[in-house]
Amino acid sequence: MNCDVQFTAEEMNSFDSARVGSYFIIPLRAAVDKISGFTLQHYTNLLLQKKWKPYVWQYDDLYYHVNELFKCSSGKSSNITENASIGINFSLPVADSLKYFGLDDEEGISEDQEFYVYQKNDKNDNGNKADLRFRFRCAQIAIMHTGIGFLIVGIDAPTPKPYVLLLHAGHNDNRNILGLVGEENKTVNFCDFLINLLKDIEMVDYSRCMETGKENEILRDTTNYSIAVIPKYAIGATTDEIEKKIRRLCRNIRQGKDLSSVNYADTDENSHSIFAAINDLSLNEKAIRWGIYTLFNATTQVMFCDETSTIDPINIDGENLEDNYLPFILIALYERYSYLFFTELLRHQDLHAKKVLKWLEEQMLRLKAFGILLPADMSPYDNVNQFFKAQREIYDIQGTLKLIDDKISMISHIQSEKKEQRKSHTAQFIAAFGITSILCDSLGLLGCLLQDSISTLLYRIAFFSEIFIMGGIFLVLRIINKRR
Repeated sequence: MNCDVQFTAEEMNSFDSARVGSYFIIPLRAAVDKISGFTLQHYTNLLLQKKWKPYVWQYDDLYYHVNELFKCSSGKSSNITENASIGINFSLPVADSLKYFGLDDEEGISEDQEFYVYQKNDKNDNGNKADLRFRFRCAQIAIMHTGIGFLIVGIDAPTPKPYVLLLHAGHNDNRNILGLVGEENKTVNFCDFLINLLKDIEMVDYSRCMETGKENEILRDTTNYSIAVIPKYAIGATTDEIEKKIRRLCRNIRQGKDLSSVNYADTDENSHSIFAAINDLSLNEKAIRWGIYTLFNATTQVMFCDETSTIDPINIDGENLEDNYLPFILIALYERYSYLFFTELLRHQDLHAKKVLKWLEEQMLRLKAFGILLPADMSPYDNVNQFFKAQREIYDIQGTLKLIDDKISMISHIQSEKKEQRKSHTAQFIAAFGITSILCDSLGLLGCLLQDSISTLLYRIAFFSEIFIMGGIFLVLRIINKRR
């Protein structure tokens, strides 16, 4: 679609007062060697010890059962019902999260502290470039029953440039350094900050860069969700004009350009745009309330409001419930990364461990039973459901479900084969025991008939042979049970 469209002078002026919020959604995974003992209760206790606080979903646009997906995030042991939810969600106050930068300042960093971003090869200009300044707004962590999770860090800025600089370098080797505005010679590393947040939580980034020592690549698999709040309704005479305005704004946000930048070509494949238009009689034209542009691992959104609105682009402590689509993105990513993790576990060398197979089958069935939601089951509002439908199409969730069914069948086949093998081994041991008993009884009977020294020797040999064989069988059975 060609995005050649013109904004009015009034709309262009409103861009100067816009705010852009960005969520960095970093996929996590549990250690494979501990997966058979994985429980949400364990991680709930662990996060509470680390001063993380329960974060409870309550979105008016969602059905009640969707809000209940993270019910066990209350943090109370009595409320942890493993089969009633798909995960837990915790947040860390900004002031507490900024302590993980590891600065020696005894007073710490204020939650209102502004940062600026630059690269090692660039000159440190002490934050004089206003369009590179930003603030940290939230730190959250979601952990799912399937052994995967997400670290979510939110920032806001007057332009999309800071988030693009922070994220883009993560696809290769992140060389970004953060400076503190107003603090001379104080710098921190963004990747180090993310890694410190995850320390002692027993979850690592999905790409395993923390395990391999390539810690500067922690942002490699990040999904980004960016929202621009513009204090002016964008208008258009036709629906086509409205959609072009949305796509142009969203593409500029994604590419880190000024909102007013010209952006003619729309070359992204497999992308979806969704918008809501309301009729404003005073304008006698169509006015946009919001619009979304989504593609693989990236979603950009524009929200329009009047000059008096206090809408925050980042949902801080659940205070802003309006048009926040983070839950939908998390659910789609949960379905996607759960399948990827299952596939990895099936290829693992401990596949034949009975506990791992049992855990895998249980979590696959739970994913099918509790974690799969159809778009129409999410919300009574069609535009909201259309967004979730687009997410499922982008990640091919329907194809994933078919593959999960195949893996469940495969696990059942492996388990049935193991069961048949155990039955066969048991039958062989019983047969060997029976033969030994018959041999002992036969030799004993022969000794009684002959009543001489030779027969007594045969009887003794048979007796001790039976004891030896029985001991061997008992030892082998114990080894098999231990391996199970």
